[in-house]
Amino acid sequence: MGRSLQQWGGIAAALAIACAATPLSAVGGGGPVASPAATPASVADAVATALRANPALAEPVRGSVTLYDNGAEIPATAMLADAARATIRWRSSKPRVLSDRDAGSGENIVRKGMVVRGAADTPVRLTATVTMPGAAPVTVSRDIVVRARPRALPPMSAYLFVYFTGNSIEGEKLRFAVSDGNDALRWKTLNDAQPVLESTMGTRGLRDPFIMRSAEGDRFFLLATDLSTGRTGWDGATDRGSRHLEVWESTDLVHWGAQRHVEVNLPNAGMTWAPEATYDPTIQAYVVYWTSTLFADASRKQGDGNGPQILMSTTRDFRTFTTPRPWFKAADRPELVPASGMIDTTVLKDGNYYYRFTKVTQAKGCKSADIYAERSTSLRATVASGAWSVVGRCVGRSSGTPEVEGPSAFVANPNDRSGFRYYLWVDDYGGVGYIPLATNALGSQVTWTYPRDFDLPASPRHGSVLSITAAERDVLTAKWKPASGAAGTAQGPNAR
Repeated sequence: MGRSLQQWGGIAAALAIACAATPLSAVGGGGPVASPAATPASVADAVATALRANPALAEPVRGSVTLYDNGAEIPATAMLADAARATIRWRSSKPRVLSDRDAGSGENIVRKGMVVRGAADTPVRLTATVTMPGAAPVTVSRDIVVRARPRALPPMSAYLFVYFTGNSIEGEKLRFAVSDGNDALRWKTLNDAQPVLESTMGTRGLRDPFIMRSAEGDRFFLLATDLSTGRTGWDGATDRGSRHLEVWESTDLVHWGAQRHVEVNLPNAGMTWAPEATYDPTIQAYVVYWTSTLFADASRKQGDGNGPQILMSTTRDFRTFTTPRPWFKAADRPELVPASGMIDTTVLKDGNYYYRFTKVTQAKGCKSADIYAERSTSLRATVASGAWSVVGRCVGRSSGTPEVEGPSAFVANPNDRSGFRYYLWVDDYGGVGYIPLATNALGSQVTWTYPRDFDLPASPRHGSVLSITAAERDVLTAKWKPASGAAGTAQGPNAR
């Protein structure tokens, strides 16, 4: 379960009662240290206090929320002795607006907390009853407002690019750029190419940012890797690296909420790199995936034999995450080299298909490690299920790039001036940084074009592109004036 104790203010007093003032974990907000002196009543009270302070319900609700089943699922009480025995039963005053029961079965359960927004703001009372053996039940009520559904968005006519620039303290901060008109190949930096967001938590370094629009359309989530090579170098980065993601949330792209430092990974994970997310309507939740190494021993010297691999979790609110599980590893495909593993997965949805692009090492047929492409109609399926078919090998080299990593895929806006329909940006990490590859057709086999001319910000590294409206672009440029003229130096093959 993901943990971000910094976001759970007001709980310390109840935890002191439950844990005899045992101090909170100092690293990553891992929760309180369990005290054998905790009584059933004090555990129930601590769980109830955590529910009252739940930050996901503190503001008007714009999307589905996490409704916990027991105290062990709540970030602030997860480490309390017997927290799992404190069960929680929910009741919603308007279950058609905010559900209080799970629906579906098997892998496609839609968890309670699903929100359906109507034509007007709707007040809802949520009531949680905490039941702990040996203690009287404790009832918690929260009066919340479910926001009216947003108006339909106008056609997308611009783009926002979020990126970092290099292996330094300044380079591992996040910068923004906007497209020069409706053109994914022409860009202008914002804020004089200076950082817009920086980390104050974890390692205090940010890499591989990913930005997405919520399923409802009126919120934005920004995720990033918690890694500072500028401060500590690469020593320990893959075996003793962070198990956290850095998360921000906004409703307008210029006002960003407090940074959330959320522990999402397994205890035996060596790193949590390049997070991305895709909404899965079959479970009304976001599927989040990242690169990790996994170890079989506490000293982190014996790997699990798979090298770096892609793990997958789900979340409703980017506050609480399910326990991650392997999603894609090199051993899943006979043509890949298991010991070399894989890094950096990105997903693009087109029609009924999800297209997945990952950097892998092939046993033969490719000059270097490169981008490998698959597609499936089931986002959460494993390779073993047979749902994923290969649609591209050695994508970068076949398109004329050097060895690349950090793929980021997106669908072009309607009437994009570049004339392309789909993009796959790849990171020439030893050279110019991001290179845009493009195509006009996705299918069982995809051919990518290396455009002859493009203009990206200077030294752009692994990041992501978001389609935005003209109004959203105007808000961004009013806040952080775009640079006049070109963003950087033309970086197409003609400029080399």
